[in-house]
Amino acid sequence: MHYTIKDYENPPDIAEKSKSYLTAEEYERTLANRVFELITEAAVAQKISIESEDIIFEKFDTEN
Repeated sequence: MHYTIKDYENPPDIAEKSKSYLTAEEYERTLANRVFELITEAAVAQKISIESEDIIFEKFDTEN
């Protein structure tokens, strides 16, 4: 998954673009925690471009 916010005045819908990479539960949790909104808000507030780098996926034990 890679996204770049180049036009901070018209940011892309990162949540929708990321949906296919997440389980339904993780997607809902991510939306509830405003993860994607915070990234976009930071780009808009600072009037900068944001690009993801070095993303590491970790598997968590959901049984405990």
